[in-house]
Amino acid sequence: MSNNKFAALSLALALGGLVASPAQAQTTVLDLEQAQGKTALLRSQIEETKALLELKQLQLELQKSVQEAADTQVEGAKPAARVGAGSSPAAALAEAPPQVLAIFGVDKALYASLQYPNGVRQDVRVGDEIDGGYRVRQITSNRVVLTRSGQDINLRIFSGVKSTGAR
Repeated sequence: MSNNKFAALSLALALGGLVASPAQAQTTVLDLEQAQGKTALLRSQIEETKALLELKQLQLELQKSVQEAADTQVEGAKPAARVGAGSSPAAALAEAPPQVLAIFGVDKALYASLQYPNGVRQDVRVGDEIDGGYRVRQITSNRVVLTRSGQDINLRIFSGVKSTGAR
């Protein structure tokens, strides 16, 4: 065989090993598409996990800032004392209803942290009788409804009081 024919035969054999059959090429393309799909899904899951972690961090920061706000003294008041539901801080009795500092919990298991004008705090749940002759009638994610003498009093977080009249 001449050198040219030998070189052409060698090249053909080499290319034959590199060129895949149509079935092999299709399998390779499908495998590549599946791998790319899996990679995209995994990247999406990573981004979702990062977003959930960021959300959890923001929730913790919000809870911390609410707690810090609750721990801040009311100007001119004595240092605030933590009072649990069922306690009776005589110093907390006042004509003005308390303010809502924070609302915590999930679904029906909500509780609220209230602060009286004199700085005393009290954590309450629905049904609790609290100082000033109030009963906690309802707690939602953005308000607490107290009742006293048949009159509902809506307390919104970090805002004033709105009376809604008789129940």
